[in-house]
Amino acid sequence: MSRTAKIGLGVVAALVVLGVALRLRANASAAVVTVERGEIRRTIALRAIVVPAGGVTHVVAETAGRVTRVDVRVGDTVERDQPLLALEASRDRPSFDLLGEAETLRAPTAGVVLARNVEVGDALGTLIPAPRPLFELADTSALELRLEIDARDVERVAAGAIVRVGERETRIGRLAPRIERREHPLDDVASRARTDVRLAWAPLPDGLDAVVGQRLDVVVEEPAREVDARVPREAVLVREGRALVRVRDGVWVSEVEVTLGACDDTHVEISGVAAGASVVVGP
Repeated sequence: MSRTAKIGLGVVAALVVLGVALRLRANASAAVVTVERGEIRRTIALRAIVVPAGGVTHVVAETAGRVTRVDVRVGDTVERDQPLLALEASRDRPSFDLLGEAETLRAPTAGVVLARNVEVGDALGTLIPAPRPLFELADTSALELRLEIDARDVERVAAGAIVRVGERETRIGRLAPRIERREHPLDDVASRARTDVRLAWAPLPDGLDAVVGQRLDVVVEEPAREVDARVPREAVLVREGRALVRVRDGVWVSEVEVTLGACDDTHVEISGVAAGASVVVGP
């Protein structure tokens, strides 16, 4: 073998040794976590709308006639029995008003006017129900969240489940007894594909400023489930459709294929590596 060839082989060998040394050094200094038993808390992303805790009162016409005056606007606060509008009774309807005064529609309850669907000059009838109430009233001093849970997720949500709105938390107070057809979709696009929901309600989280009708993105946590082995999500590598973790034994690191199970925001369940093993996290 020529001298040049020997020198070349020596350089190659030195580079190999250097590469192995660097790799061992990197393995020794890499961040490591221990595969452990623990809880997995899966979450479900939902849409919610802020609603009055006492519900909304729909005010409809009980007298046929033409509206001559509307006394309130959206946002006004009204007292019980306060006049909302006046109308001239229909001539086709027997009138017992000997003085000829206008009929008055009054607020059946105190609250804030959330919606007004009537104007001066509108003709009101009682034979055919109007498509919308004339007014919507509600007490806005106590608010809550109304959640719509898709039918496929119903079994994953129970009363008492944690609801997170950003950094704030509350808990589901009550669930509707049955699944029902969506009447007022929070998301018109989604409603075309998903129409069966179960309603749930949760108190508004402390410190959250919100108004009636505001739509919010929320996350609901499932009850925790104990698993035999879990690792942080960033400890799992996905390569060519295979899930791998890098197990360290001393200074040596080997890739082991694992099967993934349930996961939450921070951890994922794995099988193929037992609890107690050391797994490298990061590059």
